[in-house]
Amino acid sequence: MEEIKIVCRKCKAEKGVSEMKKDPRCKNGVQRVCHDCENIKKNNRYATKKNDEEWIAKEKDRHKKYRDDHKDEINEKKRNERKEKENEFFACEVCKILVKNFKIHEKSEYHQRTATIVGKMTKRSTILKFINLESKN
Repeated sequence: MEEIKIVCRKCKAEKGVSEMKKDPRCKNGVQRVCHDCENIKKNNRYATKKNDEEWIAKEKDRHKKYRDDHKDEINEKKRNERKEKENEFFACEVCKILVKNFKIHEKSEYHQRTATIVGKMTKRSTILKFINLESKN
């Protein structure tokens, strides 16, 4: 089955559907602008914006306003990330133990060259499975 060819509105080149920008709102499911033309447009826009001091100041103000308006949500997300990190355990393949901070464990004299990590374990069930497997060996 042959690919449908579409003419790009900008460069007037005939290209396949896979080379056009996707858009479910359009009739064929793609816009009539190819990836190359769209990338040129984006690069030109970025080149003009990155040197525009007024735009940079507006963006900084916009980001600051967002952070101020959503302070509680941002703090909650950070708290959840810290809690998740606190509950992480690492399994040492060499000595077959669970450790809270693998970097500290790795620096011990016994594990200077041989310490390897089995993987992060955050779920209680995974930790219990690891402990049960080690107790059988």
